Amino acid sequence: HNRRVMVQGFHGTGKSTHLEQIAARLNWPCIRINLDSHVSRVSLVGKDAIVLKDGHQATEFQEGLLPIAAQNPCALVFDEYDAGRPDVMFVIQRVLEADGRLTLLDQNRVIRPHPYFRLFAT
Repeated sequence: HNRRVMVQGFHGTGKSTHLEQIAARLNWPCIRINLDSHVSRVSLVGKDAIVLKDGHQATEFQEGLLPIAAQNPCALVFDEYDAGRPDVMFVIQRVLEADGRLTLLDQNRVIRPHPYFRLFAT
């Protein structure tokens, strides 16, 4: 019940596709992130962005994929988990713990995962 799952196997055997198919059959949204060298902490957690509000420029925090996924009933699949950069893996580590809370220091906010949020790694 509510465990983080790592699926191991040979390259190209359908590990990630299998997880996507399970999510599809359960009618759950599935977000798949390939942890290659281009995935950064900012893309996972989020960043401040300049937006227009009432005709004026303002800075607003835009959440990344990890907080968006954690707050919703969905399956999050980290593909090629062992290839992740150290700064990215440090962010993911906290979510892997039993309570799975995600701390957004930039926002002084702690996100508790949705009861039906599930995390997988391949």
